This record gives sequence, C-alpha cells and structure tokens, in this order.
Amino acid sequence: MALAAVKPVNLEEERVRFMQDEAYQPKFEYKDAAAARAACERQLPSHEYLGLAINVLEHVRERFGSESRYHEAVWGDELTQPQADDVVREYLQRNGLSQLVRVRWSASHLLTSFGSGCLNLVDRPGYYRTKRLLGLLDHELGTHFTRAHNFKFSLCGPGTVPKTSSFLSTATEEGLASLNTHQFLCDKALFQPALLYWSCWRASQVGFAELNQEMKRYVDLPARRWLECVRVKRGRTDTSAPGAFAKEQSTWDGLVRLLYHRRSQSLNWLTLHCAKVSLEQYEATAAAMEVENTALIIPHFLRPLNAYEQRLEQIAFDNGLEAWLAPANTPLSLRPPPPPPSPTPVLPIPAGGSSSSSSWVRAHVEEGGAEGGGGGREWRGGSEAGRGGERGRGRGEVVICKGARRGVKAGGGRWGWEGGRREGVMGDDVS
Repeated sequence: MALAAVKPVNLEEERVRFMQDEAYQPKFEYKDAAAARAACERQLPSHEYLGLAINVLEHVRERFGSESRYHEAVWGDELTQPQADDVVREYLQRNGLSQLVRVRWSASHLLTSFGSGCLNLVDRPGYYRTKRLLGLLDHELGTHFTRAHNFKFSLCGPGTVPKTSSFLSTATEEGLASLNTHQFLCDKALFQPALLYWSCWRASQVGFAELNQEMKRYVDLPARRWLECVRVKRGRTDTSAPGAFAKEQSTWDGLVRLLYHRRSQSLNWLTLHCAKVSLEQYEATAAAMEVENTALIIPHFLRPLNAYEQRLEQIAFDNGLEAWLAPANTPLSLRPPPPPPSPTPVLPIPAGGSSSSSSWVRAHVEEGGAEGGGGGREWRGGSEAGRGGERGRGRGEVVICKGARRGVKAGGGRWGWEGGRREGVMGDDVS
C-alpha cells in the first residue's frame, strides 16, 4: 500500500532535529526505499487548479490572520481523549454503527483514518476539536466506511466497474469525503485540501526547509508545518531536493471536479455514496447500482438529499466557485478547464510572507459589481474584504464565527458573488 511504503521509520528522530534547527533538511529512511520511491513516481504534481487553491488560502489568511485562529474560530473547542471518546461513541450509536466499527487510539498515526473495520484516532493532545471531530467522523465513517460497505450490496454482479487510475479513484473518494467534512462548519473554506495542493506543487520545486519557510505565510505553528511538510515530502530520502508525494493533491483535484459537476443531471449524490466508484466510472456503473437495497447504509447527512445539495452550494459559494459550473450534458468524466486566469499571473509565494498580504492579494483581484450581483471575486483584505457591492442580493444569511481579524459589514458577500452574506462576518467583536 502506498501510504505504508512512504512512512519514514525514523520520523521522530528527524522531527526532533528539525524542530531544533529549521534549516535542517530531514533524511528519511524506509523499510523498503525502492517501494517508497516507486510510490512517489506514480503521479506527478500538478498546478492545474493551483489558482483556485491559492485564492482559498489567501482568503482565509485575510480574514483570520493565521491557521490557528481559523481553527479556534471554526473547529470549536479542544477535546480531551475521554471527551472525544464520548463524541465518537454517540456518533456510532446514533448512526447504527456500534456493531460494525471498532475504535483504536494510536500514537503512531499522523492522521485520523479508517481501514479493516477500525477507526484509527490520533493520540496527540489538542488534536481534536468539537466541530472538527464530527466532520472527521462524516469523512471516515459517513464516506469511506459507507461507500466500502455499500459497495458489497449495490452492484449487480462482478466486473461492472471499469478500471481507472488509482489517482482518479482516490480523487473522487477523498474529494467527496472532504466535502462531507466541511458541510456543517460555520465557515466552509476548504483550507486544508487547498493547502495540501499548494504544498505539493511547491514541494516539487523546493526542499523541505524552504517549503517550511514558505508555508509560514499560511501555517503559524511549527508542529503543524512539520506535519504538512512531511505529508508532501514523504517517500523521499533526501528531502533537500525538489520532489513531492503527489497523491496528496488528489483531495483538492477531486472536490474541485465534484463541485464543478454538482448540478449535473447525471450525478446522484445518494448513488455516489453507494459504491466506491470515481467520477470517471460513475456513468458506466450507476444504472447497475441497487440503491434501494435494505442492506445499504445511508449517511445521516443525506437525509433529506436536497438539504445536502444546498450545503454543497454553500461550500461552492464560500470558496468562490459558485459560478464555476459544468455546462448542461457535460460528461462527468470530462476534466473541467481551470477558470479564466487572473489579471496577473499567480506568482510563487514569497518565503515567510508578511504581516499584511493586501499587496500580494491585490494581484489576484477580479472586480465585482457596484451593488452586488456583479459576479466578481474582489477580496482585497484589510477593512474592505468582500467589496462585491453595498447590497448583496439573493441568498443572504448570517454566519458568526469567533476570533477572526476583521469584520465585514453588509459587503455583498465574502467573495463579492451575487447572493452575499451580511452582518459582521468573522469580526473581533463577534461572539
């Protein structure tokens, strides 16, 4: 398995050395160096949707100031291990999964994961927060477990699923899981998958230490930067050389394409949760899926389905993708073209960033209308964040999160799209 092959055996020793000197380039060792190298060579890093990812990263940076403040505002309060156990137990009981899923805490796991009937939780202080843990359970159990379980019952006989690349299969799987992770958060910015996509691309061009320095623009805590750099540099022995574990780009690649096709008449979100098939395989297999089978598990968030679809629309809106839609009758297997380029090129991000990114962001502004509905994505940062118009018309709602750097008042939407939000989004004085 690729993830096992690229796990360094000397991770803790290298972490200690790097934390003492951030100019140090870790030297990773593996049980099978050839297998680790092969896992890295299966997919090349891409910059196809890099502009979209940078837009999200900059937007979160402008509103919250740092990743840790974003987590505090959106992910909820930190949980102790007993508290997290209670949340997981209640989730399993509420969704009828108590007899189907085992739970294990592991100090060796970098991330929450599910496999072989076991939910693996990260045994690290402060790792879980209230809203974040619920999102992760929808990710690991509501998506990964559900699709694997339903796959056993939803297809009419073997050989009904055409083959596709492992990257594309992973992209749909992880992209869908990531959308499900974010759907109930008060702010649905897809920050983490955007960060991984950007990190992979930069890792393909610079070494570990250089990537860590550049990542300070978005990630303020050293331990978090270490983890993200490891994710995209694992599989390499000499991390000072350019190179990345490009599988980490699959989540962003998948969710971007799912959002692009979100209103397709060919795509049924319930059916997509009934089998482990990619977008490329979906149309060839959907007719064979027995979605009425009583053995299937239907995730709680798909009831009712129209509410789930509305949350996907909100995710698209919160990430500046509201107007980015596939034309009618577009095959699901068709990769969407990147959106029109910004007025100026997307440049490499300056190492370390600065206390104010308004000048850098200004290079990526698209002008909005005078009174909302202009369709622009103006987000200059500063006190004028989201100047899409004085009166956003259409879908207006109040969203309150704590701890962000500046408020936006009646600004026609956080990204200036038609149908904006109102009332002090993300302000210091909002409680």
